[in-house]
Amino acid sequence: IFPVYKDEESETKVLFGGTPFTMESKVDYIQVVTFLTDNKSYPLKNDAVYSVFVLTGSMDMNGNPTRKGDFIVLSNEDLLDLTAITTSSKLFIIKTPLDPGFKTYAEMMWR
Repeated sequence: IFPVYKDEESETKVLFGGTPFTMESKVDYIQVVTFLTDNKSYPLKNDAVYSVFVLTGSMDMNGNPTRKGDFIVLSNEDLLDLTAITTSSKLFIIKTPLDPGFKTYAEMMWR
């Protein structure tokens, strides 16, 4: 039911965004990425927030070490550069607009 896209570097399962599912939230896409290589880069959009959870494995994200269970939020970044990726590492990624048009939970709690 979920489309899977594969290349030499990774396999991406699309859970939302280009699937028949709809949401009442401002989510651009939700993906699970399994890595088949030890390095991969993704261009990012400055008008978006990327919430990334490391499901399995470990890697360096933009030079910062991460491992299973880590949660990272990226915004105002041009590139996600992944290096030192361990075999079969997986990321859960949610992309949302930088300005969703309402106050987020994080804004209400920490700003």
